[in-house]
Formats: sequence, C-alpha cells, structure tokens
Amino acid sequence: MRKRRKAALVVHLIWAVAVAVAGIAIGETIALLWVGGLTPEWIEATGTWFGAVAIVLALLWAVQTFRADQAHREEERRRVETDREAALEAEERHIRTDADRVGLVLRGGAGQGSAGEQELTSVRIAVHNDTDRPVVVEEFTLDPPLALRPPATPIRIMPRECWDELLEVVPVPTTGGELSGRPLKNYGGVISFEVHGRRWTRANTYVHADPA
Repeated sequence: MRKRRKAALVVHLIWAVAVAVAGIAIGETIALLWVGGLTPEWIEATGTWFGAVAIVLALLWAVQTFRADQAHREEERRRVETDREAALEAEERHIRTDADRVGLVLRGGAGQGSAGEQELTSVRIAVHNDTDRPVVVEEFTLDPPLALRPPATPIRIMPRECWDELLEVVPVPTTGGELSGRPLKNYGGVISFEVHGRRWTRANTYVHADPA
C-alpha cells in the first residue's frame, strides 16, 4: 500500500513539474518576444529556448510513461502470483479431502468360548476408497494384542471401491457385541496408503450402528 501511494505521489510530482515548466516556457517565450520584438535574432533565440523546454517536457513524459508501464507490470505480476497461490491452495485442499475419503473399518469375525469368556479368532478388515483416484495400501498395523499375518501388500484399490478380507488372529478376549461383523470397539489399527503421490496414515473408523 505504501509503495502504491509513493508511486502515485511521484507521478503527480512529475506532472506538476511538467505543467510548471510548460508555464514558464510559454511565459518566457512571450516575454522574450515582447522585449526583443520580432527581429530574426530574437525569434531564433526564442525558438532555441522553446526547443530546449520541449526536450525537457519530452523527457518528463518518457519518465512518466516508463513508471506507468512499470507499475502495470508489477500489478500484473502480483495478480499472477496471487492466482498461482490460490490454485496451489485449492489443489492442496483437494488432495487432503481425498486422503480423508480413505477409511479403515475393523469388524469382528468368528469367536469361541462361552458367554462371558468369549475370544475373537478372526477380524474382517475393510479399506474404503471413496475418491476418484486409485489408492495403494502399503502397510497394515493392528493394535496389540491383536496379532495376525498381514495380507500381502501393496494392495491397489480402484476408485469408489472397497477391499475387504477376513483374517485369522491370535485369540483375544472380546464381548459378544464385537462378533459376527460388528465393529471392533476395543481394538484398533492403522493403514499406510498412497494417493496423489503422497503417503498418508489412517486409523480405523469406528462404525457405531450394528449391521442389519
């Protein structure tokens, strides 16, 4: 803002000087002709004086034109830079939104044991890709004491698709509310995946409503 005000002040100063010089030139020309009369010598002297003043005015005009062009280029550069930054921010938001659309859901599978002493023996792992781009899952990690042989990676999941697999685990204590496809609430996990050429991690998404 200060630079703009300073530039405007300089332009106004240039024009003030130009008007002042022009006024002086006209006044001096009239004075010379009035005092000296219209003799050839005075006409020649007056023409030389007026030509010199015209050169000064031309130089002032050139300086003003140059500064105006420079200000225009600077304004255009700032506009391009602002547009570029806005585009980068929009792209970054889009990438992060896509990363948030990749979800991990852990559900209980089979179990064993009697009521009150049940154990979970398998876990259903589902990775949802709700983006318009392929997602590559590179690593699975389950929270202890869940232990299983992780599936072979990398796993490529196409846009708007879901990868789902039932895997056996070392038996761990559970409640009946986590068996037979119900969400795991006492155990968690994390996946590492790639989308948009970047690597992300996502913890499992808890689904509170029991499946029909």
